[in-house]
Amino acid sequence: MAAFAAFFVALYVGAQIGDFWVQSSDQAAGKGKPGREGRKHCAEHCLTYVATQMFCVALVMLVTGQGWGNAWLGMLAFLVSGVAHYAMDRRDQGILPWLTRVTRKQDFAKLGTPREPRVIEAWFDCSACKGDGVAPDGPCWDCRGGGKLPFALTIDDAPHLGTGAFALDQSWHVLTSMFIPALLMSVTL
Repeated sequence: MAAFAAFFVALYVGAQIGDFWVQSSDQAAGKGKPGREGRKHCAEHCLTYVATQMFCVALVMLVTGQGWGNAWLGMLAFLVSGVAHYAMDRRDQGILPWLTRVTRKQDFAKLGTPREPRVIEAWFDCSACKGDGVAPDGPCWDCRGGGKLPFALTIDDAPHLGTGAFALDQSWHVLTSMFIPALLMSVTL
């Protein structure tokens, strides 16, 4: 159990660093694009992602003095991590759309995604009469005595990391890039 925990933590730290610090901006922006360019960016990202995980696991093995029993199972663990990560990170070209349909998570996946800009009407105090509808010489001409003036506001949603698709993506990575590889690595001891 201690080996599983140590490997899981190493894989988790490696995944976090590899996914957010090591991944280049070009890889992050391009890995979901269709065609050769998208495949190239995603493959480059997955290679650096797995290399970062390997580095973290090697550090744990060095510090704890753990040997590597069946090395092929350890390599299989990294292969599972890389291939599963690639399949998810291809975005619309990968398995995320299919998985959300199969698990009926399409609506959840859309949570938090930016919406199209929309215009709302707001009412503000009239600046001429300070909102009371009366000017010094009678009813306010600007607001026609109502004290309020309409104003159109355009509301834009800001993109952010907190989407349902991101949560599904990350939970997939925990299963396939950390939990399953940690189990495989634990068997090797």
